Amino acid sequence: MGNQRRARRERAMARAQEAPVPSRGAAFGIGALEDSRLSARDAAWLEQIKAVAAVERIEPEPQLRVEEAPGQRQLDRRDPRRGLLNGRAQSYVPRLDYDRTVVTDLVARRRRVRRELVRIESAIEHQVEQARSCGLSWDEIGQLLGITRQGARQHYGAQSVHKAAATAPSTNSVEDHLARSVSASLE
Repeated sequence: MGNQRRARRERAMARAQEAPVPSRGAAFGIGALEDSRLSARDAAWLEQIKAVAAVERIEPEPQLRVEEAPGQRQLDRRDPRRGLLNGRAQSYVPRLDYDRTVVTDLVARRRRVRRELVRIESAIEHQVEQARSCGLSWDEIGQLLGITRQGARQHYGAQSVHKAAATAPSTNSVEDHLARSVSASLE
C-alpha cells in the first residue's frame, strides 16, 4: 500500500512539473484555441477574446515556493491552474472599475422587467381562466400557448394560480433595498 501511495505522489509531482507555464504577459490558453476547424461564430468569439487580451494583459502569478505543512516537502507552484484552485484567482483577473450608476440602472431595469413579467403572467392566467370557463380543454389551451396539455394544466391549473398569487413579489424586495442603498451611496 505504501509503494502505491508513493508512486501516485511521484506521478502527481511529475505532472505538476511538466505543466506548461504561459509566457509572461500571454493570455492563458488562447493560442491553443486557434484551429482551422472553428465555426464562424467560434472564430468571432476567439477574435473578441484576443482583442480583450491584447488590451488587458493578464500577468501570471510570480513563481513561488510554498511549504504545504510542517514536515512535508515544498511544492513548486508554477501551474496557473493550481493558483486558481488555491483561491488566488484574483491575481489572474484584471481589476475592473465600474460605475455605480450603471449598477443602479441595471437594478431599476430588472425591477421594471420583473413587474412587466408579473403583469403579463397575470393577464395570461386570466385569459386561461376565461378559456376554461368557456369550455376549452387543456389540450386546446396548450396548443394556443405553444406548450403541451400537461404543461398548460401544471402551469395554469387551479393550484398553480393560487400558488402564484401567494408567492407574488412583495413591494419590499431585495432589489428595492439594493437600489435604495446604491442610490444613497451615490448622493
